[in-house]
Amino acid sequence: MCWRVVLFLLLFPISLQAQKGINLGFGFNNFKALSEFSDNTTRNPLGVSFLASKDLKNKRFQLGFELGVGLYSGKRYFYETVAEGYPGNYVNLYEENGFILYDVYLRYKLLKEKTLMPFVEAKAGASTYFSIIRSMQVSEVYEDDSYIHDTALNAGIGLGTYVDIGKLFTGKNWVKKTLLNISANYLLGSQVRYRNAVAYEVVDTFESGFRQSKTTTLQYHIGLVLAF
Repeated sequence: MCWRVVLFLLLFPISLQAQKGINLGFGFNNFKALSEFSDNTTRNPLGVSFLASKDLKNKRFQLGFELGVGLYSGKRYFYETVAEGYPGNYVNLYEENGFILYDVYLRYKLLKEKTLMPFVEAKAGASTYFSIIRSMQVSEVYEDDSYIHDTALNAGIGLGTYVDIGKLFTGKNWVKKTLLNISANYLLGSQVRYRNAVAYEVVDTFESGFRQSKTTTLQYHIGLVLAF
């Protein structure tokens, strides 16, 4: 499954290069967790995302898709392998918790073909929560594993701006139009169950690491966009 996702990400930009009005981007996200979600996470989620959009009517509207990841916890703790049939045996584990974000968005540029092109946007999609748990030493009892948890629905609005880097520094477009993409979105997330382990705790089950709340965040994004 993973190799199919990688292959898609490699071939998707190539398949779009011949089309006009296509924008491909990559950037970094800082999610500010709000309310109970903030209380249940170790740090504000950090991650990256890929974006692809198509210019619509008069190049002011853009319809796009975002695929990203956010990580909010990384903990070491000790697990007694009771469920594996070896009570009294302890394994030092490291657990990473996060979510995969996939949204569609509609942007409206207030200005176009300028150095600064502010926009407003609306987003809707989902976030699927996951955990990756691995042993910190070789173990013949415990096998590293990953888990998919609940999926939260997301919806929100935001604003941002494109900065035409070519026009900013040279006064004209580069051969390949390159834009700095800066945005902030308020994303209302539905209530789901997700994990956040306790550091250096000794456990014999993974159930104690689960939390439950709404997953509302502020998403801050900065990245680059290539316009074809």
